[in-house]
Amino acid sequence: MSCHFNIAIFTASEKVYADAIIRYLDPNKNIFKFCLYRNHCINVNDLICIKDLRIIDNIDIKKTVLIDNNIYSFTSQLNNGILINSFYDDKTDIELFNVLSYLFEYILPSDDVRKINEKFFRFEKICKE
Repeated sequence: MSCHFNIAIFTASEKVYADAIIRYLDPNKNIFKFCLYRNHCINVNDLICIKDLRIIDNIDIKKTVLIDNNIYSFTSQLNNGILINSFYDDKTDIELFNVLSYLFEYILPSDDVRKINEKFFRFEKICKE
């Protein structure tokens, strides 16, 4: 994936917890371009962590997706979000693999991922209704 996309971590987890997992996934530090943690989120009543992509310097919002299991996470940019199922210690989980074809077929060639995501997921339309 990192040959085709710039991959970053934006997690609602605390840094110390997330870093342990990131070191396991990317021990040579050549997959993830950068990492953002809970302290980078907008915290709402200690219940919801919103990941606002506007805090990231030098990214093209038209070319950025946020894959998350919680729609609240990307409420600041609904059309940049891809909602996936939650992971709870399921060794047979293939949710991220399920997203691959969508990323390669629709997101990678797109000039504006927001238009593609709105067409497929309709999060903004649903929220307005």
